[in-house]
Amino acid sequence: MKNILSLSIEEQNNFNSCVFTQIFSDNKSYAEESDENVADYFIRDFEESPEGWNACFEFSYDEVSTKAKQERKNILINMLVSCGYIPQED
Repeated sequence: MKNILSLSIEEQNNFNSCVFTQIFSDNKSYAEESDENVADYFIRDFEESPEGWNACFEFSYDEVSTKAKQERKNILINMLVSCGYIPQED
C-alpha cells in the first residue's frame, strides 16, 4: 500500500462533487436559519470541523498532508462557487 502522504495534493484530495452538492442541499436550511450567508456557514463549518467533510474525499482528514488540508478549503470554496452560493466576478 502506498503511503498516502507521498501522493500528490490532487491525489490526496480526490473528491466526489455529488456528495458536496448533497451536503449543501441537506444543510442549506440550517444555514438560512442561522441568519448567516450560506457560503460563510459552510466555510465556517469546514474550519471548525474539517474531518466532518471526510465523506466528500477519498481519504480521511487525519491521513492527508497539511498542504492537502489547506487545499480542501479551496475545493469547498470552488464548489460553493459552482453551486451558485458565492457569486462569480465577471
